[in-house]
Amino acid sequence: MAANRSFGAGMSALLCVGYFFGILRANFLDGYSHFIFDVSVLGLYMVCFTKSISARNDVRSKYAKNWMTLLIGWPLILALIPVNHYLIQLVGLRHLVLALPLLVLGARTRIRDLETIAMTLAVLNLIAFGFALAQYFYGIEPFFPRNSMTEIMYHSGDIKVGSERFHRIPATFSNAHTYGGTALMSLPLIINLMADTTQANSRRIFFTLSCIVTILGIFIAGPRVPVVTLAGTVAIMLLLPGLKPSMKSIFIASACCIGAICAYFIIADPRLQRFTSLSDTNMVESRVTGSLDFSLMDCFWKYPLGAGIGGVAGASLPFFLRELAPLEYVGAENEYIRIAAEQGIVGFLIWLAFLLTLAIRKPIPISKRWLLGTHTIRCLMIFSWATAFIGVGMLQGIPSSFLMVFMMGLLLRQPYAATAGAKIRLDKTKSALSPAPNVARVLPLDS
Repeated sequence: MAANRSFGAGMSALLCVGYFFGILRANFLDGYSHFIFDVSVLGLYMVCFTKSISARNDVRSKYAKNWMTLLIGWPLILALIPVNHYLIQLVGLRHLVLALPLLVLGARTRIRDLETIAMTLAVLNLIAFGFALAQYFYGIEPFFPRNSMTEIMYHSGDIKVGSERFHRIPATFSNAHTYGGTALMSLPLIINLMADTTQANSRRIFFTLSCIVTILGIFIAGPRVPVVTLAGTVAIMLLLPGLKPSMKSIFIASACCIGAICAYFIIADPRLQRFTSLSDTNMVESRVTGSLDFSLMDCFWKYPLGAGIGGVAGASLPFFLRELAPLEYVGAENEYIRIAAEQGIVGFLIWLAFLLTLAIRKPIPISKRWLLGTHTIRCLMIFSWATAFIGVGMLQGIPSSFLMVFMMGLLLRQPYAATAGAKIRLDKTKSALSPAPNVARVLPLDS
C-alpha cells in the first residue's frame, strides 16, 4: 500500500519493519517470524518492478540494472548445483540476492522520495535510541527473552566498567552490531538534510538532534567496527575531492559542534568507551590474523566454484534449519573470503569489479542540494568495503545491508547528459515517425 503511493513511502515502510524486526522475532519465536522482513521486501519489489517507469528513469538505472543482473545471475547458477541441502542453499541465496534489486530502485529514486526516506530514518533513529536508553538503565532482559535467537546477545556481556560487566545494547535490532551498522548507514542522508540551507530552521534543528542521537547510538551499542568506520569516513571526506570549499567549511563546523556534544557524553561514561580496547595491540593483531588465516588463494585453490551456497562462515541460518547445516563451515571472519568461498573465483571477480567501479566512478547527485550526502555515501562505502576483511555480515544485516545497497544504487545513477541525450534521440524518433501537423499525407495508389 505504501509503495503504491510512492517509492519513498514504500522504502520508509520497509525500514520501519526492518528497525523492529529483531525485537519482534525475539518475542514471537516461531518459523514464520523469520520471514517478516522478507515478505516486506517482496511486497516493495512487487509494486516497484511492475509499475511503468519513464524513459528518463529507465536510462538512469540502466547501469545499475546491468550490475544487478551480474551480481544476481551467478549465484542463481551456483544454486542449481546441489552441494548443500536445498533449504540451506535457499537461505544462503536469500542473503546474496534479496537486497540487490535495490541497486536499480536506488538509481531511480527521485529527490522527494529520498527526502521522505531521510526523514523516516531520522525519526526511527530517535525511537531506537529511546529503546537503547531504556536498555542502558534497565538491561536487555525486559525487551529480549532468553531463547535461541537471543543466545548470542546474552553472551555479549563484554562491556567492562571496573568489576562490573554489561551487555551490548541492541535497541530494537537483532544484535548490537546491526544497531550500530544501521545507525551508521543512515547518517549520510540525515547529515545532508541537516546541512541543507533550503530547509526550514526547525527541520534543520530536528535533523541535528537526530544526527547527535544517531552517533551516540553507535557508541552506546558497543561494537567497535562502526566507530572506526565513522572516524575513517570523516577523514576520507576531508581528503577526497568532491566538495566545494564552502560546503566543506560547513561540514567541518558542523562536525566539530556535533563531535564536541557527543564527546561530552562519551568521555563522561565508561560504558560508551568500548572502542578504546582497540589500543590493545595484541587483541587487534589476533583479530586481524584470525580474519586472514584462510587466504584467498587457498579458497580459490580448494573451491574454484565455491563451497556451496549457504555453506560458508557467516551464513545466518534460522534455528529450525540447524540440523540441516553442513558439518563444517568453510571460510574465515572476512567478508571477502565469505564471497570467494560461497561464489568461487567468478563471483569474487564480479564483486571486486563492482566495488572498484563504485570507488573510482564519479557519482552524479540527484540535485545540487544532495552533493554533501552523495559525497558522504561514497566515502562511507569506500571505507566500509576497504575494512571488510575484518568481520562478516555486511550483506546480512537487517535493514543495514538493504540500506547500504540502496545507497550504492544512488551512486550508480547515469549522468544527466546521457539521459538528456537519450531523450533527444527518442524525441527525434517520435517526430520522424509522426506526420507533420496540418500537412495532408499524400500516399501512392499502390500503398
